[in-house]
Amino acid sequence: MLQTTNLSFGTDCLSLGMKFPVYRKYLNGMSFFRIDNPEHFEEIRRIGSRYLITSHEVKILPDRNLVHDLIHDYTNFAEEIGSEEYETTRKMAKEGSAF
Repeated sequence: MLQTTNLSFGTDCLSLGMKFPVYRKYLNGMSFFRIDNPEHFEEIRRIGSRYLITSHEVKILPDRNLVHDLIHDYTNFAEEIGSEEYETTRKMAKEGSAF
């Protein structure tokens, strides 16, 4: 049953004409997301004055729910951003720049 749900989620995104990557950031500005497809996303997390970049392979239900919410139902906790804002933040994180 879970396998069918997993396939359905990815298929639904693709059949709805979703264009990837999708970029989001939490309203508090502490996390930035690049969703490459329904099965993979990258997160840049601000911790204090530093950044942590994490690549996630979506395998468990909480991750699937997060990706679904970031794509379809994000307005209460996140906002859409452009690739430029994401890449600028990523560059600062890679360089070890303080916020």
